[in-house]
Amino acid sequence: MKNKAVKKVIFELVAGVLLVVGLTGCKEAEGTTPEATSSEVVSEVESEVISEKVSEDVSEEVVSEEVSEEVSEMPEIVDGVQVVYYDTWEELYEYVSTIDETVIVMFSFNHSEKGQPILYNGAHCTIEEDFSIIVKSPKTITSITSEKGSVLVADYDYEGEHLWDVGLYEVGTDIEVPLVITYEDGTEETFIVYITKDWKYPWEE
Repeated sequence: MKNKAVKKVIFELVAGVLLVVGLTGCKEAEGTTPEATSSEVVSEVESEVISEKVSEDVSEEVVSEEVSEEVSEMPEIVDGVQVVYYDTWEELYEYVSTIDETVIVMFSFNHSEKGQPILYNGAHCTIEEDFSIIVKSPKTITSITSEKGSVLVADYDYEGEHLWDVGLYEVGTDIEVPLVITYEDGTEETFIVYITKDWKYPWEE
């Protein structure tokens, strides 16, 4: 009987120890893997999303700055006039050829420091002495006429393209220079600029 009692006590002790170890293992298993892993994954995903968002914002800012710089480099149009600065006719002609509407170009490479005014319809501008005036359009012009007697229009060939030279034989402020431009496609446009001219051509003296 005594041996049976001792065995029973030993058995209960061993069972108790195994139970404690088993419960401890369960608690550790329950407390470590799922929640920690989930939180790490969420943290990594959030980090990637934030990183992508910051990267996109920075990229947009860089693109915006580049566009802003490009726009700021374009000559400003004031009172219908855009002044550009080129040292040769070839450079000026190349730039003017990129304009998608009819314009009047005033230029003299004897005074390159004053720039070359480009006049849009309705512009007001002062013409300097020795400056030439031409009409340039992305469309083919078949004729240009003017109802004003002091305005003379003549065409000439430049590398296979007709250019139209405008002469103003009048002195005054904001002289109206009306031009009726007819294009090859059959359309017509009335183009008017206002020119201030305080000098005369030698044959007008």
